[in-house]
Amino acid sequence: MKTTTTLILAFLFAVAVGAQERFYYTTPYEGMQGDVERVSVKAYLVDFVDNKPVVNKRFSRTEISKFDENGLVYEKKLSVYAAFISMESKTTYEYEGKELQKRVLQRYAEGEKSILVLKCVERDDNGAVFENQTSIGKADTTYIRYDYDEQSMTSMSTKDMRTGSKFVTYYQDNREVKTEAYENGQLRSSQVKFYDPKDHNLAKMVVTQGDQTYTTEFKYTKFDDKGNWIEGEMTEDGLLRSVITRSIFYR
Repeated sequence: MKTTTTLILAFLFAVAVGAQERFYYTTPYEGMQGDVERVSVKAYLVDFVDNKPVVNKRFSRTEISKFDENGLVYEKKLSVYAAFISMESKTTYEYEGKELQKRVLQRYAEGEKSILVLKCVERDDNGAVFENQTSIGKADTTYIRYDYDEQSMTSMSTKDMRTGSKFVTYYQDNREVKTEAYENGQLRSSQVKFYDPKDHNLAKMVVTQGDQTYTTEFKYTKFDDKGNWIEGEMTEDGLLRSVITRSIFYR
């Protein structure tokens, strides 16, 4: 039997002037309880009119994810609308056990379609080698390395062998705590997450890009009968920035 829970998930959603857009997004799945089958997330940017928060429906993000019996996402649909800009995508995932073997991303933006296929071509105890194939036939190679302690994974390093760009994500107690992005060996940006020690929900996230730092805090005001929070708010440097409505379908 399925039940639907309406959730408000906090995340930072900011759109820069002109064609450029910026999203700092925290996954809506961390710490969820119960046997989840599907999650639908609807997010809106918050503006202020006469010093009062107003939801701006011209800026929205909708994400629908489907989970297998192992709790792994096997399909994800994303729609982003920002004023006169729109983008939609569908991503499918294939696994061997719990190891990713193939990811197919189909993206639709401004009337154009692109396809990116990420396929595992080699795997050993320390990591895996993936090949990226685009819709125009261009292929790149990505190397992903995993590091473990006696209990769980402690870090995951992803490197594009063509460009040299590198992402390193660190884990603690099976939760993502820090991600660093490098270009040409230089640190480009970082994201650090802090969790509430009582309920283990995400409490704060600090994103640094160059000389700019964004601090977001998360407040949860309501929980469902599974123990998942169902209402919350996200603030950036003390200012309310976004709210999200999330519906969870349980098996």
